[in-house]
Amino acid sequence: MKQELKELEDKINWERREIEDLLSFSILELEKWWQKKEVSSLKRIPSFHITGSIGKGSTLLILEGLLKRHGWRTGSFLSPHLVHPRERIRRDGKTISEAEFASLLQEILPETQNLTYFETLTALAFWTFFKNQVEVCLYEVGMGGKHDSTNLNPSHICLFTPITDEHLKALGGNLEAIALEKCGILKESTRIALSLQQNPAVLSVIESECQRKAIPLLLEGRDFSFWKQGSLGFFQGLGLPKPFSFPIPFPPEIHLANTGLALASFLVFQNLWQKEKKTWKETRPFSSFFSDSSCMAWEDLSFLSSLSLPGRMERIGEFLILDTAHHPDSFQALFQALEVHYPGRKWAGIFSFYKDKKIPQILAFLMPRMEKFAFLDGFSPRSASLDFMASLVSCPKKLLNIATLQEGLEWAQKEWFPKGMLLIAGSHSIVGAAKSLLELKKRNKDLHVPLNKDNQ
Repeated sequence: MKQELKELEDKINWERREIEDLLSFSILELEKWWQKKEVSSLKRIPSFHITGSIGKGSTLLILEGLLKRHGWRTGSFLSPHLVHPRERIRRDGKTISEAEFASLLQEILPETQNLTYFETLTALAFWTFFKNQVEVCLYEVGMGGKHDSTNLNPSHICLFTPITDEHLKALGGNLEAIALEKCGILKESTRIALSLQQNPAVLSVIESECQRKAIPLLLEGRDFSFWKQGSLGFFQGLGLPKPFSFPIPFPPEIHLANTGLALASFLVFQNLWQKEKKTWKETRPFSSFFSDSSCMAWEDLSFLSSLSLPGRMERIGEFLILDTAHHPDSFQALFQALEVHYPGRKWAGIFSFYKDKKIPQILAFLMPRMEKFAFLDGFSPRSASLDFMASLVSCPKKLLNIATLQEGLEWAQKEWFPKGMLLIAGSHSIVGAAKSLLELKKRNKDLHVPLNKDNQ
């Protein structure tokens, strides 16, 4: 395992570098590997392809749960990981084992010498799904769409989560260019596309591309809708005779839209894919296709309320929250949820951000909500410098002199818990480092964060 991981880690890893122009990238080498390994049978397996800026991974995991609950053998590829790269590849709703990861990686490494880190993991996902004969595949785009390694899959059902100007420089310089790059997942094999609400400029591009490629497009607010009432979500549209209720994964304030998109996508899949014949129904023309609601029988959806979504308002013990939020919109959604579930609590924070993120806007939102906070770097070569982050602080008296996560946890244990709660957030890297540290301390019986029953 160690040797295979070293070979993987030695590959060019653009996730740890600042990408200036993704549009110049090519997936030709991965395509050569695809053809050589003869995994093209994957193109006959129904696939979901998810792009956007916010909520892609959560939407994938909720959709995976729906498929698994209804008896489908699934293969899922998502990114980035928090602790170990095998987290990116899932089979039947679970991360593949260390043994399977090492064995299959060993099988493909000799033939992937020219592939990057992300391309190799994408190839490993393809190989895993091929070897295990999964029945349906789910792929989360890494960055963009057209030039992303995942775009070798047939993208039968394309999902668009909200698209923002994240990765502006790498994806073309303006919002319309970003949307066009993400629309690159729409291809001849695409049967249908679904989108959550978008910026008008983004929506115009999606609609134009779908029209140009003769792909039916279902939109939130026009073709389907969802809302929260009490503790439940409600869904209507797509020809259903009346709304139905569903549980929302915790926290519901963050995952309502993700769940709504996953439900709509699953309903579409139930109608379009003929499992016995292993073929798609015709979707063109699309008018009144969902008038037959007999295909929309649900199994019990109660599992959604307990669905685990790592790194999204993940509580460790009584007073510690981990969250991968790294965009102003994500932090706003996070604090809406925190104010509901932890009303009146005081907050301290330990943050690390990548330098290409909207750090001034994020800090302008965070600082009034923090009693104390600290910045850390070094979790990734893309991390913003401590000096830069500190220069944006308008209230230096709140800034803690903490150099490591270990010091941060020790400070919180001695001086902050239980009067306040601690938030560790800003990037997948710092959340992954925190989870690794907490797991190590737990194994060494050195975990001083007060535990709840779920963490013992």
